[in-house]
Amino acid sequence: MTAPVKYATVLAMISLPMIGGCEAPGVGEMEVALPFFEADASWPTLPSDFEWGQVIGIATDSRGHVWTSSRSEIAEWDRSGNLVQSWSARGPDGNWSVVHGLFIDHNDFVWTNARESNLTLKFTKEGEHILTIGRFDETGGSNDTELMGRPAEIWVDPLDNEVFVADGYANRRVIVFGLRTGSPAPAMDRSTSPTGLTTASRSFCKTVRSSPRRFFASGAPRKTSLRYRSAVVKQHSQ
Repeated sequence: MTAPVKYATVLAMISLPMIGGCEAPGVGEMEVALPFFEADASWPTLPSDFEWGQVIGIATDSRGHVWTSSRSEIAEWDRSGNLVQSWSARGPDGNWSVVHGLFIDHNDFVWTNARESNLTLKFTKEGEHILTIGRFDETGGSNDTELMGRPAEIWVDPLDNEVFVADGYANRRVIVFGLRTGSPAPAMDRSTSPTGLTTASRSFCKTVRSSPRRFFASGAPRKTSLRYRSAVVKQHSQ
């Protein structure tokens, strides 16, 4: 039996960042065949003492290993589904709450958020905590460039060495920081509760949690021109 082929019709406002001004966006439409996926129930191989909770983070590293976040534990799985290691992301005092989102950057550092503690966190792949953005249990609203507001997801730009955070469960923005220091970069997008980030070439997409439909907005990840264009995704079956 042939699996159904799904297509996505993407209506997007196409725009390019310009130096000294912006051109009016054009409108394009394209139809793209989407791949068909099936779940592999045998992957991964769970150790006898391992128990899943709510999985609120999944990512891959440079070796093709899969990383998961569940019950505030970060776990690494090899390509065959064997557990390589796991470690707690709850912090030195065990009080960082609701570890949410996961990203492995181009240097194999592990990024996540302690959402309810208002922190964005960077670890080595062995679980050593090396950077915190924000302050524990403090928030200052969407205009504050030092404090977070229940951050959700992370994406790292390997070319500009910047980290983008969807800071959208309490705040309403995507905010950008320096990769090594965590210092705020001069770019912020204020929008309605962004809770997810991903990339497509040199643009990125965000999901908006409060919308009854999952709208995606994308823009070039440049600190000098953080501009967005809207897109509506429709799915069809054939």
